[in-house]
Amino acid sequence: MTFGGREGDHGYEEGPESKLGPSGLRHLDDGSVEIDGEKVDDPSEYKGDPIPGGPTDQGASASDEE
Repeated sequence: MTFGGREGDHGYEEGPESKLGPSGLRHLDDGSVEIDGEKVDDPSEYKGDPIPGGPTDQGASASDEE
C-alpha cells in the first residue's frame, strides 16, 4: 500500500510505480490481496515474479543459500 502525496513530476499511475500494481493494492499476511479495501478473487494475478535467488525462487538451488 502506498502512502503520502505526489513525489516528482508524475502521479503513481503515470510513472514506473504503476508496474507495482494499482495504487490501492495491498498484500495481506494471510496471502489474500485487496484493492481499495475489497478482496480479489484470484490473488495470484497480483503476485510478481520471484527475485532471482530469493526465498520464493523455485529455480534457486540449496547451494545458493548460505
